[in-house]
Amino acid sequence: GDTAGVESTMAAMAAAGVSPDAQSFCFALAAHLRKDPPAGPEVIEGICAEMAAGGIAPTLDLYTTLVGIHGRAHRLDKVVELTRIVESSSVVQPDSYFYAVLFDVCAKANREDLIQEAWVRLRAKVDAGQIQPSLVVYSVLFEAFRKTGNWDVLLDLVEKMVSIPDGVRPELKTFNTLLDLLGKAGRFTHIQQLRALMARCGVFPDVVTFNMLLNAHGKALNMEAVAQVEQEMAQAGIRPDVNTLTVLMEIYGKARRWDNVARLKQQMTALGISPDLPYFNSLIALYGKAEQFPEVEDTCRAIMEAGLRPSLATFNTLLSVYGKAQRLDDVSRVVCLIRQEAGLTPSVIIYNTLLSTYGKAQRWAEVRHLMAEMKQLGIVPDDVTRNILRPWAERL
Repeated sequence: GDTAGVESTMAAMAAAGVSPDAQSFCFALAAHLRKDPPAGPEVIEGICAEMAAGGIAPTLDLYTTLVGIHGRAHRLDKVVELTRIVESSSVVQPDSYFYAVLFDVCAKANREDLIQEAWVRLRAKVDAGQIQPSLVVYSVLFEAFRKTGNWDVLLDLVEKMVSIPDGVRPELKTFNTLLDLLGKAGRFTHIQQLRALMARCGVFPDVVTFNMLLNAHGKALNMEAVAQVEQEMAQAGIRPDVNTLTVLMEIYGKARRWDNVARLKQQMTALGISPDLPYFNSLIALYGKAEQFPEVEDTCRAIMEAGLRPSLATFNTLLSVYGKAQRLDDVSRVVCLIRQEAGLTPSVIIYNTLLSTYGKAQRWAEVRHLMAEMKQLGIVPDDVTRNILRPWAERL
């Protein structure tokens, strides 16, 4: 992004009688691409005019750089114009990287219409054997269509990856990423289609795959599907990890199937899996929501017995479950523990939980004390803090 250095170097070249070539101008433009804010159109047009005056024909690298510059500056009309020039040229032909840059700038501008149109044209070139999209192109497209929720096109992209002879094959990591996206969106039909494509590619699921599937079906509380995934995982010989058991604990806890929670605890011990802090935090949240407070206390003791140190997330979970149950003595006890714990500084999230708890209990003196303490510690209130306090403004 050192445009001044580029200009002085170009001047030194001229003084030495060294004529710049297309690559020289491409590097000069690249400096402006990395500059923040990006160069204005007059600067770019000036460099291009200098090229033309020197009889230097634009290269694909130069067009690609220009697309990036105009895209960063949100000059999408220029991006469309440059794309049209490149795609219709008999001298330069767009390559995979050109389309990666094009899709990226269009995605950042939320122009799905331009992405769709360019994908149709690229797909025609792929079908004609003129171009082989790279994994980067597909990754950019996956992200673009994820943002817009266009899952049909996203699956079409994977289908195209699978069907191109000698093309880029999606790896397990790619499938897992897509399964995670589809699971979070609750697109179970698309999940089945994607798994069929995995089978076509000879890609076998791993523990991460099964964890994502469990998480997706668990959020929908589809207990039958959860049981099927558990069974499939066992049949495939995939050993569950701590994340698997954490996800399953959350699912069965939300469904109030405490017998399954007990079974999973026994399974963890039998498999020799060491519980981690997120696992314990999930248990605290589950037992707290069910108001099973003896189990909450047992889980806290288990954290210490496992040689783990409670985190702010642990304490915030405890504050939340005790606060919702209006167990204010327990809330005060947890606050004391936080202050005694060396190296832990309460965050705005902790204070938001406390403000909400004491506010709902109409303990205005404690609320005012917390607000003063935040100010003293330099903890800046966020939007959540303001939303919590807004209904009680007159009382404070």
